[in-house]
Amino acid sequence: MEKLVTKSIGYFSLTKERFYCSDSSQLKFIQMPGPQAFPLNLNATEDTQNGKRLTYFYDDYLDHILDYIFHHEDTFFQRNSDAGNDVNADVVCQMQVLQTIMCTPYNGSMNWRILASKYKNTIYLCLENPGEESTRDEEQQANDTMETVLKQLVYSDYLNSKSNTHPKGSSEFLYVFRAKLADLTIIYSSPMGGALPNNNRIAHDSISNLTFIECKLGKEKKHADPRLLPTYYGPKEALLWWSECYLKNVDNIYVACTKPSGHVESLKIRTRENLCMENTRVWSPKLCQQFLNQLLHMIQRVMWCVDDASTIYEFNYLAEKRTIYLDQNAGSHRPSFIPDWYRLMVEDNE
Repeated sequence: MEKLVTKSIGYFSLTKERFYCSDSSQLKFIQMPGPQAFPLNLNATEDTQNGKRLTYFYDDYLDHILDYIFHHEDTFFQRNSDAGNDVNADVVCQMQVLQTIMCTPYNGSMNWRILASKYKNTIYLCLENPGEESTRDEEQQANDTMETVLKQLVYSDYLNSKSNTHPKGSSEFLYVFRAKLADLTIIYSSPMGGALPNNNRIAHDSISNLTFIECKLGKEKKHADPRLLPTYYGPKEALLWWSECYLKNVDNIYVACTKPSGHVESLKIRTRENLCMENTRVWSPKLCQQFLNQLLHMIQRVMWCVDDASTIYEFNYLAEKRTIYLDQNAGSHRPSFIPDWYRLMVEDNE
């Protein structure tokens, strides 16, 4: 089986307004509340708007990872004497694209749409809204708000901070990863959780090698049999968390054990291995990785003769039918998601 082998190679930040910053200004640290702070109250008492009305920041497209490549062109470009610069990667995307593909074999309820352009021998992939409503239902909104509050209580903007300064909901610190999957080289960005503080200062050259812990909202579900302990997540949540951590090289997750009242009695530590072992009869990490490998290679084969940033292929997944269909003419009714300034840099032949 071909496994994804990943290595972090850099980082950048996004402000709460989704502006790119070539620094670690939005890096967050784990600041575990003391025993006296429990139960944590996740019922919002102040503005927790995170600017995320949908499942994903679709409007970002690939702007931020392309910004990063632009600011590190010596790392990513190799000179092609005949046609400007080539990016030394087969695929450029975000982590969420890879996660979406990996979870597809077990996705029977949520459609997705991936846009693809091939330009200078590199395939660029990004998610687009497949028709998701502009507002989420009340339960989803409530869960989003509670998870935002949870992260404000567990993450801090400053290392070993004793203040109440916490990250804003839509600000992010992202790692950039270079990964190998069989013969494919993939560059992707991923928002990270909270870094584990191991000393009082973090040197600039060590920021790309921090240990991170994710923090997830678990909702209490009681069993009909009162002798059984309540559960806080199911196989679906476990798969999403496992695939995300797998792509981020993160081993540990804090799961908030949240009561229906919105109060957290404790934070339970789970590992990627725990999630896999608990769900061996429901989903298979091996199948997820195989499907990722097969679909990326299929996209590469379908687009083998394309070399035009304005040509966009649209891969649509219909969950109800468990079918992926291709629209090769998507570029005829939409602008390219690869911006002009990036193309000018790639085509620079001086």
